[in-house]
Amino acid sequence: MADRATVSWAAAVARFMKLAMKPVDESTAPSPFDSTAAAVIDLAAYAERLATYTYCSGAVHTAALVYVDRLCRYSAVTDSQIVLTDRSAHRLYGACLYVAAKFWEDCTMPHAFWAKAAGLCPSELQKLEVTVLSGLKFQLDIKPSDGRKYQQAVSVAEARRARSLGLVPVKAACAGVEDRIMRAKIDSCNASTCPGTPASSVGVASPVA
Repeated sequence: MADRATVSWAAAVARFMKLAMKPVDESTAPSPFDSTAAAVIDLAAYAERLATYTYCSGAVHTAALVYVDRLCRYSAVTDSQIVLTDRSAHRLYGACLYVAAKFWEDCTMPHAFWAKAAGLCPSELQKLEVTVLSGLKFQLDIKPSDGRKYQQAVSVAEARRARSLGLVPVKAACAGVEDRIMRAKIDSCNASTCPGTPASSVGVASPVA
């Protein structure tokens, strides 16, 4: 099972996503990630479940956050209707985490196992994986500066939450989680192959401004 620090970081990432959620617009067509109603399980608990059973590193959860944000930003430009709401968040996070795990850590967990952990049937997870990849234009690399930006945004949000509740910030409990995303493939990433992240991106700047 995953270590406690990774599970805590996954929950922190999910809580950060919740800060960026938008109201459901019933007048628009649903995206492949939308369910008919909000999920029963809280997003942070869902992220903890995925972290516990999939063995992904904390950095992969950060990468999943990057992908969710990119999908929403690209959707706003292309009008593809991918919006982060309480109806889409779980499928978005689960599918993006699966893509991130396969890309960054050469995930070897069976597809059916992943689907079960994510609460999806295997065929649905496969369709969502294709939707994520096509929505990202298969651009999965992340510039180190962008990785640090997202990690810092989550850490700032968690520090504020910890102060309000009198808790120890999650960032301090999992020091070094940000290092992993700077290794391996990311070392060869440059401006010509990695899409940048503008300061006004959907999920990063606004929730912690």
